[in-house]
Amino acid sequence: MNWRLLRRIIGGTIGIIGVLSVLLAVWFWRVLAESVADLEGGITLSALQAPVEIKRDSYGVPTVIARSRLDLARALDFLHGQERFFQMDIIRRSGAGELSELTGNVALPIDLSHRVHRFRARANALLAQMPEEHRKLIEAYAEGVNAGLSALSHKPFEYSLLRAEPIPWRPADSLLAIYAMCAIKALAYPDAGPLTPRRAEWPSLRLLTERPDHLVPAPFQSWNEVMDALYDRVAERVRNEAGGDLSQFTWGRRNHSDIHHPLARGLPAIGLLTDPPDVPIPGDTLLPRVGAPGYGSTERFVVSPGHEGDGIFEMPVGEASNPLSPYFLAGHSDWLEGRASPFMPESPRWTLVLKPGKPQ
Repeated sequence: MNWRLLRRIIGGTIGIIGVLSVLLAVWFWRVLAESVADLEGGITLSALQAPVEIKRDSYGVPTVIARSRLDLARALDFLHGQERFFQMDIIRRSGAGELSELTGNVALPIDLSHRVHRFRARANALLAQMPEEHRKLIEAYAEGVNAGLSALSHKPFEYSLLRAEPIPWRPADSLLAIYAMCAIKALAYPDAGPLTPRRAEWPSLRLLTERPDHLVPAPFQSWNEVMDALYDRVAERVRNEAGGDLSQFTWGRRNHSDIHHPLARGLPAIGLLTDPPDVPIPGDTLLPRVGAPGYGSTERFVVSPGHEGDGIFEMPVGEASNPLSPYFLAGHSDWLEGRASPFMPESPRWTLVLKPGKPQ
């Protein structure tokens, strides 16, 4: 065997792989950089009736100043289209049962379970029945989303990875997203808490408190037997999660942030850029600081009307989904460590002006 030739082949192969890896990394970095939302300067939107000013603070939280409600809707949704279009697309496709068009057969079981509810048809019918004033607002929303998407120098990076093109936002998609976030969650994920379905908590508590003899469920003979069975079931579940050793099982091991980009499960390398660290947290489904197995972290705020300056809010992950955004993960550490972020916007760091007229 010619070992010298073999070493050359192996070295050449490694070199080619290295060069291709560098080129791929440079390409992806460029895609990320060109799909960051516009933060400053001026952009022309044909549908606007008057200029709109958008000011962002260090958290990326925008303050939108407009002269009409329709222009306000267009500008706010311009931001949504620039910052979160892929996530919005996932939500509407989930509601309509159209995820497979984007991700392939891996989402087919979800699509089949969601299409039976015909949420797209329901959304179209509801939009057609709306008063004109409300329908115009939803149409303005769609105009703003699509304008924000078009103004990006490059389509959101997720579509490049999936080798797909984003489909414009339609007015009915806003209603479809509401169906997806509310109805589908209730249908597909009824066990929002660690023990019982949230919708059954109050009647379950009343039964276990009053213990009426005529409602003892079969095959039990008393409510004490019911309680013993519930205890055994919960204990078995906890032992399974702990791997059998309860002495090493902490709440933080069960409850942790565990936040991932939608594509990170299938493309783990993406998670290295997009996913925040997975750390133990004390939250639960019934606490303001939410985070539990099967129940994702959500943005919460506490504010008293007239005292907005004293309000607080929590923003896991932050405003931006692009890891090259200057405020990517801004506010996330506050949520992890239990610190309250200010409810009212801070002093603006970036100002963007949207102007009426024909786009260049």
